[in-house]
Amino acid sequence: MIENATAARPYATAVFELAQESGQIAQWADALALLSLITSDPALRRLSASPKVSRAQLQELVFEIGGDALSGQSRNLVKTLIQAGRLQCAPDIRALFERMRAAAEGKVEAQATAAYELDQEQQDAIAAALAATWASAWSSARLSMSP
Repeated sequence: MIENATAARPYATAVFELAQESGQIAQWADALALLSLITSDPALRRLSASPKVSRAQLQELVFEIGGDALSGQSRNLVKTLIQAGRLQCAPDIRALFERMRAAAEGKVEAQATAAYELDQEQQDAIAAALAATWASAWSSARLSMSP
């Protein structure tokens, strides 16, 4: 079975290209965030896997939950994902879209994992070093501990 991220890539690429061409990157980001939230709900996931729920019923349910925030082309994406049996890929589509968006905007996000708890001074030093390296492209850092 294909990983969701692999299946999501062509959809994310197509949506990002469409968003760039139409100048609606922010609107698409909002729509994908909502769709990701909707499709992450355990109850909706169960319904989407149920043979008792038709594609049309699932589509209407997603449209009803999304309301006016899902309109036009974002509704077409929902229809396409449901018809292809890929609605569960929506969170991965959003994640890939956001990576493409950050790359297009020249932003860099870093994640550092330490073997022990870092104090605030150490965290600030890491963030400062990353900011100095990446200059204007610097966006944010996430620091975590993994013993």
